[in-house]
Amino acid sequence: MADTAIGARPDDRLAKELESVKVPVITAGDGAAIGYIEGALASGFAAGNRV
Repeated sequence: MADTAIGARPDDRLAKELESVKVPVITAGDGAAIGYIEGALASGFAAGNRV
């Protein structure tokens, strides 16, 4: 099993900033959690279906 990059972290700064001014946000992909492309695609698909 391959590992993710050392020190990689989700970057949710934009989501937090938007939420602070009451803009609805759905995070997906590496904004939500560091992972593989399959997970990013699945979370993006799920986010799109919630809109």
